[in-house]
Formats: sequence, structure tokens, C-alpha cells
Amino acid sequence: MSVSLKVLILNHNVEWRGTFQRCYDFAKLLAARHHDVTIVTNSKTARFQFDEYLLDQIKIIRSPDLFWGILRSGWDPLNVFRRYGYLKNRKFDILHAFDNRPTVILPALWLQQKLKCPLVSDWCDWWGRGGAIRLRKNKILNFLFEPIETYFEERYRRDADFLTVISDTLKDRAIRLGCDPAKIEVIPPLAPVDKIFPIEKMEARKTLNLSNYNPILIFSGFVLYDIQMVFESYRLVHQSYPKSLLILTGGVPPALTRKFWDLPILNVGLVSQDLLQNYLGASDLCLLPLSDNLTNQARFPHKIGHYLAAGRPVVSNPVGEVGSLIQNQNIGILTDPTAESFARGICRILSEPDRLNEMGTNARSVAEKKLSGSQFSEKLEEIYFGCLNNAFCSTSNS
Repeated sequence: MSVSLKVLILNHNVEWRGTFQRCYDFAKLLAARHHDVTIVTNSKTARFQFDEYLLDQIKIIRSPDLFWGILRSGWDPLNVFRRYGYLKNRKFDILHAFDNRPTVILPALWLQQKLKCPLVSDWCDWWGRGGAIRLRKNKILNFLFEPIETYFEERYRRDADFLTVISDTLKDRAIRLGCDPAKIEVIPPLAPVDKIFPIEKMEARKTLNLSNYNPILIFSGFVLYDIQMVFESYRLVHQSYPKSLLILTGGVPPALTRKFWDLPILNVGLVSQDLLQNYLGASDLCLLPLSDNLTNQARFPHKIGHYLAAGRPVVSNPVGEVGSLIQNQNIGILTDPTAESFARGICRILSEPDRLNEMGTNARSVAEKKLSGSQFSEKLEEIYFGCLNNAFCSTSNS
């Protein structure tokens, strides 16, 4: 397409956490096709001032938020009005709202009416109605908050002109809510095949001073619903492989590892993409535990793209999109969602080095052919231009 669009992407997370990564991946695809893209996300700390910066030809606006911790994720009512006030005099052709927390969907709806432009909604997590909110520790707060979470998650989906979803489970849920199947597109998490590549294992270990460990397992990411399965299975694996190492990257709090102090666990936290490539490259297996619940059935964890781009097999469970992908593409193994079964699966695949290498080769191929941005950039553009040309839209934007 020769026409350049001005696209506004609204996100409820603190930048570089959660759904922000999906926003950024979409924005990169659009910027590469010469569209003018702006992402609005939450500042990590600011309470009063907006700020902006440019990255990869994408304008990123950080909005202030009065809340802290887990509440700094789309619930500040003042942030709702601040975002609208900050954006209302700017011109956009398309609005793309990622999830429906108040600081995303309410400014998006107001801007939709003011600018008379289409609104696309993205849905990538099952939050309310028995979903992720049930997995949080404070049961009383969850019970009180679940109706609010469910209301915002479901109420406004039909107000969008088009819906992008991360899984078939969420597509089915949207259809049950009354969304038109012709206006829904499944777009999986994108693998950063242009940033993360397979590298030689022993060279990566030498670079990281990890040459004394073998095998090396890795868990990466910020969503920790099933992190205990990682620790408990690794304790069993370590009995068979006493020179092994477990690497944790992303957002695993050190407090979670304290009762496993006797195991060799390297928790490096949030690292640069270059360092992440080395840690993935140094590893034999990537871990992605998924217990069988609504949240995991609907999710398609972003970390799978990093794992596959690095050309490493994945050990997971037969749940959701990840389970289907591994089963159909020979890129890892699936076990029952228990620590014992997970550990047996890890040990089994480590004992078959030829199969391990074959799965690693397949993993990179799947990343390139099924999860790379090149597979979806034209589709995203088609959705936007289809909305603008009223091929999909049935709202009052005409």
C-alpha cells in the first residue's frame, strides 16, 4: 500500500511489560511499511507528567498514573481523562486498543467519536469470568474485583470495528459475545527472527562464563502462574544431572527462589535482547509450563517466539495454542502438568541429543514460517484499510 496511515496504539501496561511487547511488535511491522505509529503506554514511575520518545521510528508516549504495583495496569480513572486530553487534538486514521482496561478502551471510544475513525480491539488474555484474576493471591480482592474486570473485558468488544485476537479460544469467546466472525482475525505472538538467531551453544556458554554447566535449562518471562512447576521439576532433574543449571530471565522475584537455595539457579532478571540471545543460545531446553485452566487455554505466551527464534526445543503441557503448536510441529515435547511428569519429559529429551537437535532446527523454521512478522504485516494492513473503506465497519463512523 502506498498510503501512509497515522495509527494510535493504546496499551494499559507499564512499558516493556505484559501486552506492551505485543503492541511494540505490531508497531514495528507497521513502521517498516512506512506508517506513522504512536504507542501510548504507562510510565514506570511518573504521576503527573507525560513524556515522549522515538524508538525504531515509533513514537512512544508514557502517560502518568497515580497507582502502583499491580494496580498500575489500566485502572487509574484520572489517567483515563489525562490520556484523552493529551490526544484529543491529534490526528489519527486508525485506533488500535490492546485489551479493554479503562485507560485503554474509554479514551479509544471517545477518540473514535471525535475523530470519526475506525477502532480495532486486540484481545490476548482471559482476565475476568474465571480467568487470570482467579490466579492472583488475594482471594477476597479478586472476588470483589472480578465483576469489574469482566465488565470491561466483555462490554465493549462489539463497539470495535474489528477484533484481533491471540487465540482461537478468545475468538470463540468473542463470537459468543455477539462479535461478527468475519470481523475477527487470529494473530499469534510474533517471533523476533530479525533480532534473535540460533547461536553455537558452547560459544554462548563461554561468553557467559557458563562452560562448567551441562545441561542448561531456561525459563524466560514475566507471567509466573506456573513458576512452581519449573522449580519443583528442576529439583528432580538436578538429581539426574548434577552439573545442570536453571537460568531465569525476565521478572522472577528473587524471593521465589529462596527455598530452592541449594540448586544452581541463575536469576538474571530483565536483560537486553543481545544478552537474552546468549542465554537462550547457551541453553539446551526452554521451559514453558502451562497448567490446564481458562487463562492458559486462552493465552499464547510471548516467550514462545523468543524460544523458537533461538532454535531451541520447548518443554510444555498440552494446553492451548502452545500445546497445539508443539504437537503439530515437532518442536518440543508435551507432558502432564505436574512437576514429576515435567521432569521426566526434560530428562527424556536430554537423553536423545539427535532428537534435541532436530527439534531445535524445526523450532527456528516454525519461527520463520509461522510466527514471523512477515506472515502478518500485510494482514494487519488489510484490516486497517478494510475498516477505512467500510469493508468491515458498521459503526457510526461514516
